Amino acid sequence: MSLLHVNQIKGFLLRSYKGLIDLRDVANLQEADREKVLLSRALAAFAVAQLAGLEPEHAAAAVTDGAGDNGVDALHYDRATRTLYIVQAKWFGDGHGSLDVADASKLVQGFRDLVDQRAESFNDKAKAKMAMVEEAMLADKASYVLVPIYTGQEPLAPEPERVLDECLSKFNDWKDEAAEDLLSLRVLRQSDIYGMVVQGTRGEPIALEVLLHEYGQVEGPFAVYGQVEAEHVAGWWSKHYPQLVEPNIRRFLGTDMDVNSGLLNTLLNEPEHFWHYNNGLTVVCQRIERRLSAGAGKTVFIVCHGAAIVNGAQTAGSIATAHGKNPAAVQRARVQARFISVDGPEGQALSAAITKATNTQNQITRRDFVALDPEQERLRMELGLEGVLYHFKSGEAVVRNATTFDLEEATVALACASADLAMSTQAKREIGRLWDNTEKAPYKALFNAGTSSTLLWRHVRVMRMIDSALQTLQSTLDGRDRGFAVHGNRFIAHHVYRSLPLSSGVGAPYPIPSEQDVFALVARAVAATAEAANRLYPGAYLAQLFKNQAKLAAVSREMPSP
Repeated sequence: MSLLHVNQIKGFLLRSYKGLIDLRDVANLQEADREKVLLSRALAAFAVAQLAGLEPEHAAAAVTDGAGDNGVDALHYDRATRTLYIVQAKWFGDGHGSLDVADASKLVQGFRDLVDQRAESFNDKAKAKMAMVEEAMLADKASYVLVPIYTGQEPLAPEPERVLDECLSKFNDWKDEAAEDLLSLRVLRQSDIYGMVVQGTRGEPIALEVLLHEYGQVEGPFAVYGQVEAEHVAGWWSKHYPQLVEPNIRRFLGTDMDVNSGLLNTLLNEPEHFWHYNNGLTVVCQRIERRLSAGAGKTVFIVCHGAAIVNGAQTAGSIATAHGKNPAAVQRARVQARFISVDGPEGQALSAAITKATNTQNQITRRDFVALDPEQERLRMELGLEGVLYHFKSGEAVVRNATTFDLEEATVALACASADLAMSTQAKREIGRLWDNTEKAPYKALFNAGTSSTLLWRHVRVMRMIDSALQTLQSTLDGRDRGFAVHGNRFIAHHVYRSLPLSSGVGAPYPIPSEQDVFALVARAVAATAEAANRLYPGAYLAQLFKNQAKLAAVSREMPSP
């Protein structure tokens, strides 16, 4: 069947990508060799189309394969999900083969050069995408996916797998238990490719097999609901993402997001309570088929034809991520789910209405609970007497200007101005954690009866000056040096505040420094940070370094005193 499947994949790629793939650099090759190049490049484009949900003509534009490609055959940045895909494709016409150590090493080296923005290491096709790559590398909370795709049946051998795992371990800083996984690996071999081809690039209707516990049902439109084992959801995700969430307002945004890190934490540490804490999934489908009851109690086996998750993409994606980290923990978790049949003439409109409603109604975030803290109202009233508008409630229309700021600005400014470096690190890692519990630290360390409204507003104005100085400085730097000014923004702000008098909030408010003075302090802090970090942690990935409290504390100790 292997050769048959490869031939079917070949036919699909030729139909979909012939005429779209740039072959000008191989025009002098024999026709058979030129076709092999076409198929390899089409395979790289296909990976992008599948993972990012692109049409063939747009996916073809992502191809960078050719002389001097540095192991990277396609590059695409999905701005909606802030995900950069780095693809290496191998075409095996006989259906046998895999990546070897050299292939894996080239992919890893290519990725490292992308991270450090070494444009000189790539061909012109990749160089043309360096602005896009820079955007991805400097974007806050972006994630990166290495995608080896090949038409061989064989899985990765231990040696190349080890090369890729070492890259993931270093970039994701696995030695730091609190570090978020920003880099992931998605291996697509023949069986995966064939399954995708059978479904079609944009995905044929998905049939989900569901074992539903504690189920119930309603009529008009017909729907069933109950508990689903989380490991089954991880299986759906592995097999059908991204088509499974195509109708959703948002794809999975990664576990570095505020809400998703909370989901991941529950799945790994309190899986038995995941059902209690989580709102669950809403799945629409064209038809629900009940197969049979499965044992004692209210358990039923159903098949949902034409299924799509319209609410709960973050839940499902977090479950899949947690399953990759600790399958045993996820096996103990369940999630509430409802499956709604939207068949009939009004089905499409109903599906759209359900999608919109379930993604906009009754959303409560951590910051919503901050509105209940009387200290916030006190600060608002005191600032109002000074002619300053302070917005701390969700949903308030805010235009940040010379007399207006909001809770997020206030939190970041107080965290960076704090004498405790961990506060600014947390603001960088995940600001929502600073609002976790309004009854205790870290929230109470920032917002309490001793928090001066005058000093708060002064901190915010200085924070704006620091951010402006960093932006100006970034335009004068490139590569890794620029990365320090981007990823290190909160760490650098902390050190700038340390250079100002009375930044801890003790005594009279400090005088507002000039923009020139702030720029000088920022430039000095960036240079000192880069020197210390490169000496202590040469080659460290900056996106992770500036979220690692232990390493930042070490860097901070090596920097000159204010």
